[in-house]
Amino acid sequence: MKVFLAHPMKNLEDKEILKLRGQMIDIAKIALDRDDLEVVDSWFQDEWTKQRYSEPSCYIPHRSVMFLGKAIQAMSEAEAVIAIDTWCNDFATGSELEITIAKRYDIPVIDLSYHLFLVRLCLAQLLKSRLQLLNL
Repeated sequence: MKVFLAHPMKNLEDKEILKLRGQMIDIAKIALDRDDLEVVDSWFQDEWTKQRYSEPSCYIPHRSVMFLGKAIQAMSEAEAVIAIDTWCNDFATGSELEITIAKRYDIPVIDLSYHLFLVRLCLAQLLKSRLQLLNL
């Protein structure tokens, strides 16, 4: 199943984005009970992109709009959109638009925010029980 990942990227370092995307896929595989998820590439960090858009002669006043357009084009290849932490983040404008567009064009949207909450809750409970065992 080909999926598109919709998530905040603004103000995140490359390694934070990669970590978030990895976590999204791990959670999605569990939540959807599928191992065959293929991510449509929507994070444009290849050398050509970096070089092309960092040249002084290439002035783009609204670079984020350009990358949003590229992401929407990539989303057209997906069978579903997987979203996480988009509605609770003030910097998730692009993600909100991606999700809105997916819904308007009948691309299924799977919001993993609830599943992430459950994973965090389970981990907290596990940690609590481990700590209780150590105190005995």
